[in-house]
Amino acid sequence: MKKLFNQFLTKRGFFQTDDVEPSIDRLEDGRGEIRAGLYALAIFLGIILAWGSFVQLDAAIAAEGVVTVSGNRQGIQHKEGGTIARINVRDGQSVRRRDILIELNAPEVRAQEQALFAQSIHLQLQRALFLAEEAGASSLDQPRDWALLTNDDKAAALAALVQYQKGIRSAALTEYGARIVSYRKQLAAIDRQISLLTIELETMQSLADEQLAPLTRVRALERALAALQGSHADLTGQIAMARQERAQSLRRIEGHIAEILPQLTAARARLEATRLRAPIDGVVVGLTANTLGGVIAPGERVMDIVPDNPELIVEARIRPEDADDVAPMRIIPGSSEAYYRPSTDTIHLPPFERFVDAQTAIAVTLHECAHATGAPHRLDRDLSGRFGSHAYAMEEAVAELTASFVLADLSIAHEPRPDHAAYLSSWLTVLKDDPSAIFTAASKAQAAADWMNLRQVQVKAAA
Repeated sequence: MKKLFNQFLTKRGFFQTDDVEPSIDRLEDGRGEIRAGLYALAIFLGIILAWGSFVQLDAAIAAEGVVTVSGNRQGIQHKEGGTIARINVRDGQSVRRRDILIELNAPEVRAQEQALFAQSIHLQLQRALFLAEEAGASSLDQPRDWALLTNDDKAAALAALVQYQKGIRSAALTEYGARIVSYRKQLAAIDRQISLLTIELETMQSLADEQLAPLTRVRALERALAALQGSHADLTGQIAMARQERAQSLRRIEGHIAEILPQLTAARARLEATRLRAPIDGVVVGLTANTLGGVIAPGERVMDIVPDNPELIVEARIRPEDADDVAPMRIIPGSSEAYYRPSTDTIHLPPFERFVDAQTAIAVTLHECAHATGAPHRLDRDLSGRFGSHAYAMEEAVAELTASFVLADLSIAHEPRPDHAAYLSSWLTVLKDDPSAIFTAASKAQAAADWMNLRQVQVKAAA
């Protein structure tokens, strides 16, 4: 029997030697090590089971589903169509998400957007000049609002700032400041004259008392002194008037900014509607738009994008109340601008120090969180069906209204700013076609605010 077993071990390749007699002995010698290994494995599994029995999971749900590969092509279409102005890709080219693939011809919209942007920068620099002068500064610095500009916009704005700085040739930053400086110099000169005239009058009065000087000379000096004092009062009033006019001009500038920014936001929304962007990272295939000046029909498929590095997707049915345990909102700091990315369900924000203050940071965060509430697995807010090309403007209005509602619920001061007015006013054009749009926006915003409020951590005061 022993010889047969050794022959079995040898035939199965357990040993690579002709010496098969000691095989059973070597096997018996290794039983202790095998037994020790099994004991160690049992102890390890016991520890894992014990840990799993007592540790509480943060969140979990149970659902049936299947795992599929996300590798399907994504078609690129334009809802309204138009004339091709620029083609930025070719077949087989790799693209990144949000890359502009094709731009449609829209010269009027582009010209309007550029003009409105130039006006907005000019007005913001004027406001910065007035504010700097009121604060006693002698130079013009970059407005704090520019920290949230995109790279392209910021480059153009900084170029305008350099031109403004070159135009500053005196300590005064505005015409009102120049007038005030001139008045103050005149006041200083009058003060010196009053001082000298006062001394001369006192001397002349002493001589007149001793009848060494005519009294008419004293009266002439008194009249001259009174005239100088009157001029001093007039100049003081002129300074006050110049300050008042400067304040009025600043209010007019801020009013113009509040008018321009909504128009700029609306123009950019219309311009963005003429651009076909890549929805994902991938490779362009099946490009059918190859001619500049060619026409794309509404809904025409102009290319496909094959995704890079397709991910595994779990297709499962879950209860609506469990949605946030599957795909919670994630906030990722450190980006160059604030935005919500639907493809990853993530909110990207600039570093905190780039915000003007904490209230601004909270307001911007809530604005982007409001966008996230519209995801299909949350409130499934789709405004494109009713508002078409104005869906972007309506979504921005809903987001800003939502942020305002939540800030009010949290009792956080929410100072209105020109960019807030831009968000809330960007869809004014929609009201001309659909007067009830404001009720839709308010209703959607209230639903989003309620959704966010229900998920706030409830803190009970200690008794």
